[in-house]
Amino acid sequence: MKFNNNYDVVVIGGGPAGSMAAKYAALKGVNTLLLEQKKVIGLPIRCGEFFPTARELEKIFTRSQLVQELYNIPDELIAQKIDLVRVFSPKGTSFDVPLKGHSVYREKFEQYLLEQAEKAGATIRMNRPVEKIQNGQVYTSDDVFLPKVIILACGPSRTLLNPLGINIQKDLAVCVQYVMKNLSLEPEVVEMHYGNVSPGGYAWVIPKGKDSANVGLGIRKNFYNENILSLLDQFLKTLHLRGITAKSEKCSTIAGLVPVNGPLANTVIDNILLVGDAAGHVMATNGGGIPVVMTCGRIAGETSADFIKHGRPLFEYEKQWRKECGREFANALRTRKRADFLVYKWGWAAEILMRLLGTKVISRALKCSFVGF
Repeated sequence: MKFNNNYDVVVIGGGPAGSMAAKYAALKGVNTLLLEQKKVIGLPIRCGEFFPTARELEKIFTRSQLVQELYNIPDELIAQKIDLVRVFSPKGTSFDVPLKGHSVYREKFEQYLLEQAEKAGATIRMNRPVEKIQNGQVYTSDDVFLPKVIILACGPSRTLLNPLGINIQKDLAVCVQYVMKNLSLEPEVVEMHYGNVSPGGYAWVIPKGKDSANVGLGIRKNFYNENILSLLDQFLKTLHLRGITAKSEKCSTIAGLVPVNGPLANTVIDNILLVGDAAGHVMATNGGGIPVVMTCGRIAGETSADFIKHGRPLFEYEKQWRKECGREFANALRTRKRADFLVYKWGWAAEILMRLLGTKVISRALKCSFVGF
């Protein structure tokens, strides 16, 4: 094993958060390395692949400087443009919320972001899992890197986070979805279903074309501890009754874990910055946040470069992401806690409340935390 001090910044994880961190650190002129354990980024897919347009996001994150990538997504990365989110109450009452967005080809999208980081000057190393982080050093099977800053964008990895005293797994949502084709659906409409269909979470139908979609659900273990696939199959039966899945085919099954307890109290530990799922940068209401982790990744990369070149304190990273996104994270967590009580413990009360509040209030509640999943 050899020591390597050629890099000022080492980013661990090549998803949207890591790619943005690497890109913006490199753009500021510091030697940046990104280590990704996968051979091919973006696979297997572990999300619903939907998020609103940048214009919609500006209405939600009023204090945030969204990254330019959110405004300039190439058409070839977009699977389907979305105009509406249809929210279903526990008893099946529907509420139509206008919301412009798009479902993306997640693997192509992540590969595009990684290519942008490389073009900016970052060195990308695929198939390079990190074994541990110790004393400010990054250990792989072949090298020990000695960077000035480490950016952890590794997701909720017990292997890397727990030895650092970080427990991001306190409240995890288990998510599973089928990629399906030959569906009969409205391609411009995303569906979100609440109640017993998905205890502690929600179920979704996210179109990826005229007759294809991601159909899935997320639950929390303290609400449901049985086979989640059987729950998803029950959801398919409700779609079948509406004629959506009458001639459908399952192409693949996708599963993953998502932390939904809000951001960590501290996202800066010595020379380590936490970003994305590793920091709890997930909207607690929907388990999503592609745009927000991209923004936080940019802040992490720029702060790291400014620390190295100009002595800017690393804790400025946390101050800035909280200024830009912290209020929205807090709103989402409050909304989720209220939903825990109303929707999942007292479903009848949620049904009455949603009908009384109507589409306008549901839309406001949805959009304050609806940032991509």
